[in-house]
Amino acid sequence: MRRASVALFALVSVLVGVCFGGDKEVTFNSNPSGAQVELNGRVIGTTPLNWKFPDYWFGSKRWVTSAHASQPMQIRLIKEGYAPKVLVITEGPIHWRSFNGVNQYDYFLISSFEFTVRLDPVQQFFPNQPQPVPIVATVSASGPSASSLLPSTQLSAEQVVQLALPCVVMISTSSGVGSGFFVSPDGVVATNAHVVQGQESATVITSNGKPLQTSAIYQDEDRDLALLKVPSSGNPFLILEDISGVTPGSEVIAVGSPGVGNVTLANTVTKGIVSGLRQSDYGLWIQTDTAINPGNSGGPLLDRSGRVVGLNTMKVIATGYSGLNFALASSELASLLKVRFGYVQKSPEQAEGAFSKPEKVVVAVGSTPAAAEIEVDGVFMGNTPSELSLDAGLRRIRVVKKGFVPYERTIQITVGSKPSILAELEPEK
Repeated sequence: MRRASVALFALVSVLVGVCFGGDKEVTFNSNPSGAQVELNGRVIGTTPLNWKFPDYWFGSKRWVTSAHASQPMQIRLIKEGYAPKVLVITEGPIHWRSFNGVNQYDYFLISSFEFTVRLDPVQQFFPNQPQPVPIVATVSASGPSASSLLPSTQLSAEQVVQLALPCVVMISTSSGVGSGFFVSPDGVVATNAHVVQGQESATVITSNGKPLQTSAIYQDEDRDLALLKVPSSGNPFLILEDISGVTPGSEVIAVGSPGVGNVTLANTVTKGIVSGLRQSDYGLWIQTDTAINPGNSGGPLLDRSGRVVGLNTMKVIATGYSGLNFALASSELASLLKVRFGYVQKSPEQAEGAFSKPEKVVVAVGSTPAAAEIEVDGVFMGNTPSELSLDAGLRRIRVVKKGFVPYERTIQITVGSKPSILAELEPEK
């Protein structure tokens, strides 16, 4: 009886060990460091960071009583002045079935003990002095030119497609293929966040088949928007339209690269009408009967002037339903560009360009002692004394010198003002 009790105790101990185990540390690094780390939406610290996870989240599930991670996990790194990055740290779902086939589970494993993420400065997406090339369509016997488009021009569907195709791209990641389009000549591509979700890099394939690798990815998951910056300049790009003219019955055209099995049908074009405008907690949506299929995500929804009124995002798939497709309104993308990157969309009545940079204000920054580093909104801008050309708005100025206490000040910069900052640096004690 004693021997049986000992055996039972040993079995329970083994099972408890399998269920609960110890902890293992995972290290999260960022370049630069000091980024806030969110784990599945919960802030857990700043980089560099060591975080403990149950050890059974790293091994295989062997017994019915084995504990396991039942959901995927992702981290989001945020640092002021840099584009946030999202990274999935688990692999799965992994399917487990008991020997008798009665018990079945799906579980996830943490894929590494160390994750290092490179953060890209916001300035990487747009140069300080962009020179946007206007797009106005010149209709001729050979079709429209992709170099220009008059605001009031109404084009045939064929002309809209000829205008748009050079600007539309295919986006390939380790998880699949999506669509996107250039929004500036400097290599900025707009798409849906779910196209690049969890990816550290992506390949943007232009209309002429040129692949461009990039790890510069900015995501706004709340609005399902993403921006990618590729190493390419002089790109044809599409203008975002003011959607005030978008009404039920308006004709629209979708361009993208849907997939059928392992085949990607690049530059697929569909046409339909606007069914309605729908406001939700996640932004303004255009309901349309224009066919949108997997792989179309992130591609442009165009009006008859060849301008973007929406980003094709999703369709309703259910028995008895058809023609229920949705595109995120272009105003959501325009808002992101304005608020996050300082770019402002011009109205069709305004002259030549899709975007204009807000007026700059010269700010003089000095320090005592001199030769200190200047950071504006977390981005290194030079050394004191300097005159910086900054966008109007609320700016955080930080002056740093080794051996001295950092100087920080938040100022409101307004057009027409001549702000000046002199940082009196105190020696560290």
